Amino acid sequence: MSEWPTFTLSSRAKIPAVGLGTYFGDDMKLPQDQINNLVETAVRAGYRHFDGALVYGNGSQIGIALARVFDMGLVKREDIFYTCKCPETMLTAPNVRKALEQTLESLQLDYLDLYLLHWPVCFYPSNPPINLEDMWKVMEDLYAEGKVRAIGVSNYTVEMLKKLLTYTGTSAEPPFISMPLSTVHPSTLLMKFSMYESHPYLPQPALLSFCHSRSIHVTAYSPLGAGKSDPPVLLSDTFVTALASTHAAPRRKGCSVTPRTQSVGRAVENFARVKGVVREVVREVVRKVETRKRYVDPRVFWRVDVFGEGGLGEGEGEGDGASAVPKK
Repeated sequence: MSEWPTFTLSSRAKIPAVGLGTYFGDDMKLPQDQINNLVETAVRAGYRHFDGALVYGNGSQIGIALARVFDMGLVKREDIFYTCKCPETMLTAPNVRKALEQTLESLQLDYLDLYLLHWPVCFYPSNPPINLEDMWKVMEDLYAEGKVRAIGVSNYTVEMLKKLLTYTGTSAEPPFISMPLSTVHPSTLLMKFSMYESHPYLPQPALLSFCHSRSIHVTAYSPLGAGKSDPPVLLSDTFVTALASTHAAPRRKGCSVTPRTQSVGRAVENFARVKGVVREVVREVVRKVETRKRYVDPRVFWRVDVFGEGGLGEGEGEGDGASAVPKK
């Protein structure tokens, strides 16, 4: 049984406060034995939430590892909360369904606990404009069919979330959560999940505040930064780590978190460490952390300014073959 509490999403699904990210690096395919060991060790350590994505390309390996821990009797399927994401190359209404079918087949699962639209940007040979309303209708259908237990989005800005909320049959302004459940449109109840990068170098207080005001649950990815691979190294910041020992756990912030690793030892270490470094991002304290860093930055790997932060360079356009949800 996990030592971590859970959050109840508006769909009634329960998401553990801490999960394990399963992105192991670009062009890196780990041996099956290593993934088996990682998943088994994580489950024994208390992890019950695993966060994946079709684009990671390791779904079949994760599926084998999960089947193994099920067969060992360590956990049952209903004990595991599995999140997966529709990739940026499949953001059309028909492909949202197709991506889920591929995901379930590779994972050897009958349903996902949470299905997300991975990015608000689409790469596709014909470069179609993103029809968010049509895609969201498919997401609702998948929920109604029982193929997913909750739906949401990842890497969406406040303005993008407002746009999405207009498709749920309610105003984007609070407090629509107070409506009787019997009168709420399905997506009003379900579009209460958002995932984005968050840590002391990228606290994103405005986005967090918006989500909380709309009762949208947030999962923070890369809560420990990017390890030692991408300076500045969050866990080497003595100011941050010193503060971590004095503040409350992630649940106090109202977020679940998904640190990632390919190391068995580090999976166990992160499960304990996340209590320390990923403490509540206390507003008055984080303002004192002067360093600002986005580790997962599409301006770098796609040449696309998804978050409207600028910095692509004078005279340089956005990535070829990309269309995006309007920023406003």
